[in-house]
Amino acid sequence: FPSHDRSFLDDLVVSGSGPVDQTPPLMTSAQAISFTQVRIGFNESLLPSSVSNLSQYNISNGIGVPTAAQLSGAQSIDLTLPTALQSNQTYHITVNGVADASGNPMAVATLPFARVQVAARDLVFNEVYPDPNPSFGLPEFEYLELFNRTSLPLSLEGFTLTVGSSSNALSGATIMPDSFLVIADPAAQGYFAAGIPVFYPSGWSSLTNGGATLELKVSTGLLIDQLTYSLSYVS
Repeated sequence: FPSHDRSFLDDLVVSGSGPVDQTPPLMTSAQAISFTQVRIGFNESLLPSSVSNLSQYNISNGIGVPTAAQLSGAQSIDLTLPTALQSNQTYHITVNGVADASGNPMAVATLPFARVQVAARDLVFNEVYPDPNPSFGLPEFEYLELFNRTSLPLSLEGFTLTVGSSSNALSGATIMPDSFLVIADPAAQGYFAAGIPVFYPSGWSSLTNGGATLELKVSTGLLIDQLTYSLSYVS
């Protein structure tokens, strides 16, 4: 009979470390959640001890340095302002030094924001893509597109997107003046070309191929825009 060599491994120990995060966080949104509070959002979890230094925040138009800064969840910071914001005026917030959970500090970054009393049709549905097959060269995921018809950056804090009978919050996104924003299935992250502004909500309601009614509302219940699409609409 042929012989067989057999090897046995016992008490195997693997040492070393995995990939090291050396990428600093990115500031992705700035939203006036009240006349005296601004919430800034980031693309990853933050190091709590890097948040409290007030000198690393500055807001234009005479607002200056906030009086308080605290984490709101893992990826957002709420700033309390020394002076109330004016309605329908664009401000710019500049931030530096905030670090991610691995301790990587961000470079200086600036984003615009405004405290806006949103009216009906300030934001409108511009495109609906419920059937990604065939894809026609686009990402093979559902998405829709909003357009900001105003001259101010609009925060989607408190906005709700309803597809048929299912609703999801859009908090965390900002649409620049006279610009578009893609709202996409979170599964599509990494598939859109660089430079395309895309927001991936935490919840996603499927855009049924047969058609549905889309509604965009604010927290008061005001209907900002509504669109009913069918397969013939998108084909």
